[in-house]
Parts: sequence; C-alpha cells; structure tokens
Amino acid sequence: MSEALLTTLQLALFTGALGAMAWQLQHARRRARQTVPVRRTRTRMR
Repeated sequence: MSEALLTTLQLALFTGALGAMAWQLQHARRRARQTVPVRRTRTRMR
C-alpha cells in the first residue's frame, strides 16, 4: 500500500508541475508584449 501511495503522489506532483509550467508559458506568451517594456523601464531606472 505504501508503495502505491508514493507512486500516486509522485504522479500527482509531476502532473501538477507540468500543468503549472504549461499555464505559466501560456500566460507568458499572452503577456509578453506587456512585460518587455516594463523590464526595459526597470533596468533604465536602476
């Protein structure tokens, strides 16, 4: 039972990480145009 629980937990964490990465990539692509000028202004101010 312990081995099965560990495998299921590992699979859940793995799938969750993949989903989070895909979600971040999608939002990054959508907001890429907005983040680029913001980063430039921050670097200039510093």
